[in-house]
Amino acid sequence: MAGIMDFARRIVRRRQHERYHVMKGTFLIIKPSADEEEKIQILDISQGGLAFVYTGSKEELKDSGILKLLSGDTPCLEKVNYEIVADQVISEDPDIMAQHRRKGVQFKWLGVLDEARLKDYIKKNAVCPVS
Repeated sequence: MAGIMDFARRIVRRRQHERYHVMKGTFLIIKPSADEEEKIQILDISQGGLAFVYTGSKEELKDSGILKLLSGDTPCLEKVNYEIVADQVISEDPDIMAQHRRKGVQFKWLGVLDEARLKDYIKKNAVCPVS
């Protein structure tokens, strides 16, 4: 039933921005101001948001709301405010008692310069559109 609802939602609510798969080595850092920074591979990205796989609980990301975008080890956008719009368990690892979750985040307001930097970031790191 959930699959049917997801499909119907995608048909009714089209994305505003085209989403792209990214090259390996395209990362984000969660909690960039905290001591426990985590470098995570981005799955796909658009001008409106991005998706990634995260190991941990649903509550762990609610505290931050800020991420940093990297291309390799080079910072491209330092402080991007976001809100979580999708959060699904994709697997559980009983050995370490952790869940792997696919997170979808929507970027909050970006200034004109940050929007231009994001466009360049997407151009440099995009592989192909998500179908």
